[in-house]
Amino acid sequence: MAVEFFKAFLPESIIKKIDLSGLEHSSRSFISENLRETQADIVFTCPLKERKDEEVYLCLIVGEHKNKPDRYVSIQLGGYTFDGYRQQLSDKTQPLKVILPFLYYHGSGNWDPPYLRELFEYDVSAFLDYIPDFEMVFQNIQGYTDQEIRRLGNALLTSALLTQKYSDRPQMLVDRFNQIFSILGSWTDRNLFKSLIVYFIELVEIEGEELEIMIQKIPDVMKTEFVSLADRLRESGRKEGRTEGIHEKDRIATENMLRRGFDVSAICDILEVTPEFVEKVRKSMKL
Repeated sequence: MAVEFFKAFLPESIIKKIDLSGLEHSSRSFISENLRETQADIVFTCPLKERKDEEVYLCLIVGEHKNKPDRYVSIQLGGYTFDGYRQQLSDKTQPLKVILPFLYYHGSGNWDPPYLRELFEYDVSAFLDYIPDFEMVFQNIQGYTDQEIRRLGNALLTSALLTQKYSDRPQMLVDRFNQIFSILGSWTDRNLFKSLIVYFIELVEIEGEELEIMIQKIPDVMKTEFVSLADRLRESGRKEGRTEGIHEKDRIATENMLRRGFDVSAICDILEVTPEFVEKVRKSMKL
């Protein structure tokens, strides 16, 4: 799937230089610790066509906030790239490998990421030699029609991209349910198929009869898997809701007892909560 993705979306000038048949997933990451909550990267190594003993890093940048335009993304990608080169120096990697940042965007709004030089509010033409601008590989899935996406070939990749394209428009996603899953006439990677189902169900709210009607339209080989996963996800959601309800009752009761002057040990004995929980509630009340 990664090979098909890069074939479809990398610039032709890069495709001519790299050998995608040698693409390999790397376990490393160039995301700094302070960005791990909002960003992730999938790093691949790929040999050059003319120099098989040398590789480049193809880095697919996945940021949770990248489904919305981010004005300062060029600064983030610049930091990411130099962090990667610093890691190579620290690892004594020789020769250095080119790091190619690939920014993938699936939000519904139009976005043309600005260059670093475009972020300033005044004329910086005299300083251009000192502003570390760079090109990035950027693809906006919204720029592709559904028909163009389906022509990519790989059924699972196509289904995943269509799901991401409409991820913030749940009703449009429901309307395309049959289109997304019917093209998976043959699927070989069960785990990836399950991931797609989970991702889809988490994006939309479909229950009961409506879900049953939709499932009847997809190939028989998928129905059992889909129904089973959907049921488990719904049950998991119900359990989580019940747990949150219990915690909320404990919080309210703890607040009331703290206001009435109960000590921590008494609250813990009566409500069967931990001292840490009581202290957390106390701090939220600013007592």
